[in-house]
Amino acid sequence: MAAWVGTDEKRLAGFIDIFLHSEPEITERAAWLLSTITDKRPQLAVPYLRQLYDRMMQPGMHAAVKRAVLGAMQHVEIPEELEGDVMNTTFDWLADPKETVAVRCH
Repeated sequence: MAAWVGTDEKRLAGFIDIFLHSEPEITERAAWLLSTITDKRPQLAVPYLRQLYDRMMQPGMHAAVKRAVLGAMQHVEIPEELEGDVMNTTFDWLADPKETVAVRCH
């Protein structure tokens, strides 16, 4: 599936739409694909960083989604208007003993 998306902007946009607007269970499953795509081509996530961040922050979102979004952000320059939100969120999660270890490590 990641190879099918490749660098095709329409396919990527379609996948991102599914990630952002599906039921939480579908988003959780799609997190692996987001990780696979952005591990190889992190710059593909840049136009969607705000939307990905907002999706990750929705109540009850699975740790897999948090890991995938943070992973997509780790190799790109985060836009200035998003930096503060990302910094505060990641510090909060790092300090939260109830947050999963996998999320705190990202």
